[in-house]
Amino acid sequence: MDYQWHFHPLAKEDYKEAFAGYESVKTGPVERFANAVRNKLEDIISQPKAYRSKGHIKFREAKIDVFHT
Repeated sequence: MDYQWHFHPLAKEDYKEAFAGYESVKTGPVERFANAVRNKLEDIISQPKAYRSKGHIKFREAKIDVFHT
């Protein structure tokens, strides 16, 4: 089965705000942040059952790996 990811509207807004915040500091952090999010989304797509549902079967939550700014 092929999976796709979609940002919840609130998560999308959080991502945009975080991206803008890192982007305003310097180039390195924003690239590492975007890569950390992309890598986590790829992990979720490849192993969706490894991430627990939060009460609704279509909703998964995962924290990105820590990266240094």
